[in-house]
Amino acid sequence: MSKVQNVSMEPHDCEPSPNATSKAPQPIGRLAYDVEETAALLSLGRTSIYGLVQTGRLRATKIGRRTVFIASDITAFLANLQGEDAQ
Repeated sequence: MSKVQNVSMEPHDCEPSPNATSKAPQPIGRLAYDVEETAALLSLGRTSIYGLVQTGRLRATKIGRRTVFIASDITAFLANLQGEDAQ
């Protein structure tokens, strides 16, 4: 007979244990969002998102036929909004 290991189907933390000696990969956040996700993040509609891209205020990246928004570009857009409010 072979031993069977019980495996939990629950999600696990990606954090290594304090005693871990290997360099386990660290979890990363989302790097890119599609148009609908970006619109939801910014509480705007798709048309407004495309308008911001058209005017150069929000940077979009094409991957094949898809339009995606890099997380750092969304953050930069929001930082620019705060700068505009301060003026």
